[in-house]
Amino acid sequence: DVVSTLRKRGWVEGRRPNIHISAAIAATTGQKVDYIRTRRQDDEHYKKLVTDYLEEWGEARPKEIRDLLLSKLSDGLTEQQKRNKVRNLLTAMRKEGKIVAEGIKNAARWKLNPTFTEERSEQHDQ
Repeated sequence: DVVSTLRKRGWVEGRRPNIHISAAIAATTGQKVDYIRTRRQDDEHYKKLVTDYLEEWGEARPKEIRDLLLSKLSDGLTEQQKRNKVRNLLTAMRKEGKIVAEGIKNAARWKLNPTFTEERSEQHDQ
């Protein structure tokens, strides 16, 4: 398979269907910016953006969180994949106890879980 061969040579990265050039090829061909835009970022990076927003503004509607994150997600994702990614991040953060939703669907307002806020404050004080 061609992709396997390219991957073994270190020329491509990613998972199908989102294969992109490797960092080494991007550096050689002057495509470093495009490489960073298409490469998958760590979920913790996006979660930090959400918690920073909520710390600053207290709450956010789903649209505000989408506006915050959609443009930051990999250009290798379709718009629907980006929306799913945002939804999955919020669900993960809720299950981790970091955020809570008041209301339902698009009328919801996401807020930091008070317990999580206290834990972060205690860690910061140490």
